[in-house]
Amino acid sequence: MRDLLRYSARRSLAEALPHDQLRAGPEAPTRDAWAVAVTQGWTGLLVPEEYGGSALALADMVVLSEELGRALFPGPLVATAVLGATLATGHAALLTSIANGSIRIGVSWPDDLRGGLPVQPGPVNRNGALRGSLTLVEYPIDATHILLLDWDQAILVPASDLVVTEQQPFDITCPIGSVDCDGVRLGHCPTLTHDAIMIERAMAAAAVTIAAELVGVAAAALEMTISYVGERRQFGTTIGSFQAVKHRLADTYVLIENARSATAYAAAVEDARGRDRALALDTAASCAVEAALAATADAVQLHGAIGYAWDHDAHLYLKRARRLAANLGQPEAARARIAATLMQSLSHGAEFLFPPIAVLEETR
Repeated sequence: MRDLLRYSARRSLAEALPHDQLRAGPEAPTRDAWAVAVTQGWTGLLVPEEYGGSALALADMVVLSEELGRALFPGPLVATAVLGATLATGHAALLTSIANGSIRIGVSWPDDLRGGLPVQPGPVNRNGALRGSLTLVEYPIDATHILLLDWDQAILVPASDLVVTEQQPFDITCPIGSVDCDGVRLGHCPTLTHDAIMIERAMAAAAVTIAAELVGVAAAALEMTISYVGERRQFGTTIGSFQAVKHRLADTYVLIENARSATAYAAAVEDARGRDRALALDTAASCAVEAALAATADAVQLHGAIGYAWDHDAHLYLKRARRLAANLGQPEAARARIAATLMQSLSHGAEFLFPPIAVLEETR
């Protein structure tokens, strides 16, 4: 099932999203990408069947997300189909709209999805109306709704009620902007939830999905680099035969495989609501960020001069990796949380067991 999802996604994305369009600007590719996502049913992957979705698991979304990273998918699919669908549990009309693709959600991601909500102040409720603004909202022009997140509430605001100012994006495949929320009345804005536990679960699902996208970015960058060093010749031989190049790419391959396994396991634990969810998610985030930053940096450097050119794909993968890594937070922070968890458990005499082989095989 998951192999079929991976194959169909890779083929559909390759046909619909040529990278020369991505370099030209995000407008047309964003619309084309969303049409593909709706046609393939990706927008409703996590939505229950009674609302038009597929009712699949987060482990399935992780498989798809890796392919989205490979293709540099330009659209708010994670914000809509993962964060939005999870938060909208119990809202029949919203879930139906998410599944059929008529809702596209823009969001200003937290500074660290694994570490908590943003420290910067967001819009506040003043007598039933919003005051304040959001910065770095992804896909604000193409979104139908903007998601406002707080510790104990998630509110979906129609984009038509907001004033959006476009900004220059770092990653040209992802338009960004600031959103002025002043004066928006909350009466017709659906509150998705006031449940802090539900918000934490939605953020965790988004985090593991973004980690999987980083794995896809890293894998595509590594494959592109291996292909190049196998053809580029210096001193009468291909540069891929040089020991320094081979060892560097081999190390990156190991990082990617570690990240892929950690991400698949984190999704499985999240689906099962396992007791080690936080540990698994921090491990996946840390491994995925490290692998993606290493693979995309290698791609730029080992391609030589062409790797710095605008007409080459290397910079697109590098910028995507850095943008997604910023959403997951610094690997050092995740590792500090992992260390604290392990030390606390050890101090209480707990035993740490590796997941059973059957569980690992199931997540592949």
